[in-house]
Amino acid sequence: MKYVSFALGLLILSGSILCAQGQEKAVIPSIPPELQFSWEPGSASVLKTFIYNEDESRFRAYQIKWRNHDVIVTDRGSFKDFKEGEEIHFIVAKQKIGENLYDLSFRLLAARSTAERSVPNSPEAVTRPVKKEISETPAKGTSTVLKVLSYTEGKHKFSAYQIKWKGHEVIVPNQGAFTNFKEGETIHFLIEKQTFGKNQHDIRFLLLGGHPHLTPSDLDENK
Repeated sequence: MKYVSFALGLLILSGSILCAQGQEKAVIPSIPPELQFSWEPGSASVLKTFIYNEDESRFRAYQIKWRNHDVIVTDRGSFKDFKEGEEIHFIVAKQKIGENLYDLSFRLLAARSTAERSVPNSPEAVTRPVKKEISETPAKGTSTVLKVLSYTEGKHKFSAYQIKWKGHEVIVPNQGAFTNFKEGETIHFLIEKQTFGKNQHDIRFLLLGGHPHLTPSDLDENK
């Protein structure tokens, strides 16, 4: 069940993804077959933006239309702000994350600075930076589902919940469609802040009881 983060990290470490916004050129690294990981490039116009800032930490996600379905492209690292109508480039990742649990996710390919792109063998665009550290103990949150976004390709499933957090609409991923909450129902989640390198602070929302690595017991206030 710990394949997702590892596989995406391996994707970056084993080869460079040379995709900049507006210019696609990829060197596809080899992925061990036992991870059952595959991906394809994609591009689409932004239909809606999800933006939330907390101190120096940033959350960014983008709603797009993919094969006639509304899905969410996540921006791990929050490299850049895109506006509605702008075109973004991303990878469509398919991954087995548990027994009979297959995840479909959309990860932004975010252009780095010109200086970084000129360094040999350094990724021009990645789905997330390699080095990270948890900046503080994750907080716990509760909110009501405003909208459910879902899409299935074969046995791989994309699912996410749109909620409101501190007056801002954000996205809580539901990996592999592990849960089946409906609009109006209450979900519990962790708010995790991460630091990626210099001055790059990220926020992500992790569904409790629905994330393969998190269980309802994580709600225990004594922990």
